[in-house]
Amino acid sequence: MKTSFLFTATAVLMSCCLNGWAQKADRIYKTDGSSLEAYVQSFDAREMTYKVPSTQQVVRIPIADLWKVEYGTGGQRLFSNPLKNQPATQPPLSAPKPPEATQAPVPLTIPPVPSPAARVSVSENQRPILAITFGADVSYLLPNPDWTELPAGVGFKFGYGGSARVDLYLHRRVALTFSGGLTQWSVERKFVTNTDQLIYQVNATLRQYPVQGGVKFFLLKHVYVLPQAGVQFLHYSFQNTLSDAPTGLIRGTKRTYGIGIGLMVPSERWLIEVMPHVQRIESSQLGTFTDLAPMQYAGVRVGVGYLARKKRSE
Repeated sequence: MKTSFLFTATAVLMSCCLNGWAQKADRIYKTDGSSLEAYVQSFDAREMTYKVPSTQQVVRIPIADLWKVEYGTGGQRLFSNPLKNQPATQPPLSAPKPPEATQAPVPLTIPPVPSPAARVSVSENQRPILAITFGADVSYLLPNPDWTELPAGVGFKFGYGGSARVDLYLHRRVALTFSGGLTQWSVERKFVTNTDQLIYQVNATLRQYPVQGGVKFFLLKHVYVLPQAGVQFLHYSFQNTLSDAPTGLIRGTKRTYGIGIGLMVPSERWLIEVMPHVQRIESSQLGTFTDLAPMQYAGVRVGVGYLARKKRSE
C-alpha cells in the first residue's frame, strides 16, 4: 500500500512539473472575430510572425488583421484595429474559434543572402566615368630593312617600356583615351675578322616617347577596340666602343597611329586590362637618315588602375 501511494504521488508531482515547464501558447484574435493558439515570434511595423504548435510552421499575418494578442505568460497587446462585422450578441472572444478554411496560412519566405557575384553586379550597374591605368609594354619590331635586318639595318627586335592612360567615359561603351609612355629598343653589334677577332663594337639605342589620343569602343561587356593616333618623340643614339668618338644622338618627331583589342576586368574600384596592339611610325626621315622604311611593331600592354563610377539615375 505504501509503495502504491509513493508511486502515485511521484507521478502526480512529475506531471505538475512538466506542465509547469511547458510554455503556454499565446492566443491571437483577428479583426474578423476568429482566434487561434500559437507562439508569437516577432513584430514589425507591417506584420507579425507566429509559429503553429501542431505543425511548427512559421506564418506571417498583417498587423491590419489583428485585434489583440493574449500572451501565455500573462498580459496582452491591443491593436488599434476595429472588429469587422461584429454581431451584437457575439459570444466572448475568449471562446476559441477555429480558423476559416479560406484563410490558409502564408508560409514565411526568407530572401536568400546575395552571393559575392550578385554583390559585384550591383557595382557593375553603376556607370564608369573615369579610369586611370599604369601598364607595362613588351614590343616586337616587325621586319624592316633599316631597323631590324642585318647587316644593312640596325638589328632591333624586342623592346620594353611602360605607359599611363586616362579614360574619360562618354557612355558605358564609349570612352576618350589619352596616353603617354616610353618604349626602348637596344642592340650591341660586334664586327669581327674571319678569325673571330673583335674589330669594334657599336651600341645602339632607340627610345620613343608616344603621346596619343583615341576612342575606346566596347564591342562586348569587357572587350573593346581602341584606335589611336598622335606623335612619337624619337631619340636614336649610337656609339663605337673602340673609338674616342662621342655618342651620336639623333632626334625627331614623327606621326604615329595604331589599333588595339583589349580585355578589361573591372571590380568595384579597380581594374586589370590586357591589350595586344600594333603601331606604325612614319619615320621616312630621321636626322641625316633619309628614305627610311616606316617603323611598325606589335606589342602587348598589361595595365592595372583605378576605376571611378557614378550611380545611374533610376
